Amino acid sequence: MRPIKKSPTIAFVIALNLALFVIINIVHSRFLPVHVVLYDAIADAFLAAVTTVFCLFALRRRLTITAWESALALAAVLSLAVNYAVLLPTIVDRSLSVGMLEMLSHRGGGIRRSALEDLMFKEFFPRYHVVEIRITEQLNSGTITLDGDCIRLTPRGRIVAGFTNWFRTTMLPKHREIMGSYSDSLTDPFGDMPTQLTEDCR
Repeated sequence: MRPIKKSPTIAFVIALNLALFVIINIVHSRFLPVHVVLYDAIADAFLAAVTTVFCLFALRRRLTITAWESALALAAVLSLAVNYAVLLPTIVDRSLSVGMLEMLSHRGGGIRRSALEDLMFKEFFPRYHVVEIRITEQLNSGTITLDGDCIRLTPRGRIVAGFTNWFRTTMLPKHREIMGSYSDSLTDPFGDMPTQLTEDCR
């Protein structure tokens, strides 16, 4: 019988945490500065969890669950909130695929394939501020610095690039379908291209 009695309290903890996350995330997105969509959404999730802890502490005498059970419920909601941060705002904000679908929708649902690449460079990149947003996010992440007009990797950036390169070559599919054929070209997109610095960044 005990788990049944505890179920409403666990549901309350989960609902409270979710409600706080939604409120905090909406307020943050609409009214406060956002530096990196993913990081800020995750920060909202942790802020909601911390706020929930304070609420639970204030209500501790009325709760029918232990601190450990409360922590497990919070961990479950935190996991959901982090997954939301990765799967919705980040993908909608960053995904080239989503942007392409939106552009097709805006143009009535179709476009010639031969015109798509040119359209992406001339309309998608400037309208979605692709380059500016990526530079801003990496500056805020501490992976690059600006030296005049030169963008340079920081030590943190080298670590991140090294890890992603290892993951790309080791873990990404070796038989990826690309327009009807299968290739491993995306596991090593630079191939035998030599490493080069532009003249103004030497």
